[in-house]
Amino acid sequence: MPPMPSNDGRPRLPWMPMLALAGLLCLSACTTEVVGKSDAYNELYVGNLDGRLAGRGTLELHAVRSRATCSGPWRAFPPTGPDLWDREGVFDLACSDRRRLRGRWVSLNRREAMATTQDQLRHNYTFRVSADPRRAGLHFQDYGRLQADKPPMPKLPATAIAQSPKANAKTSVEGRVVPRKRR
Repeated sequence: MPPMPSNDGRPRLPWMPMLALAGLLCLSACTTEVVGKSDAYNELYVGNLDGRLAGRGTLELHAVRSRATCSGPWRAFPPTGPDLWDREGVFDLACSDRRRLRGRWVSLNRREAMATTQDQLRHNYTFRVSADPRRAGLHFQDYGRLQADKPPMPKLPATAIAQSPKANAKTSVEGRVVPRKRR
């Protein structure tokens, strides 16, 4: 579509193609805040989730006290829809301290979702996903107060991966853990 002339004779770009371009960029660039905590230890997590409108993307978390990082894919089901908040999904994170966090999230309302998971030693974790950074900050403050009197997160032993009954499993699209087939 050629540029439309303005009243002063200069070319003017139509706004619809520009809006479509912004939407396409947002599919890969729009991020959502994530905060979390270990239920038994004093560790807090902050991070973000990208690709919200596309229904799949990358989830990145940073542990505040141990400074471990966790990253991995997430996906929603059904994979398409108006927004993340009408759906459920799964995630699979590998952490720099050798923890593996696989879990499922569910929508709480039009702006937030919640996820729970366990690591190899069956330590429980809770995460909140929020489209509102202010709301995510409030969850982080609440989690900080809850974690204040808990002991520090223990180091993951090298044998923990072999001890895990879920280490040889994958999370299905429905969120169930299913064993992998042996070859």
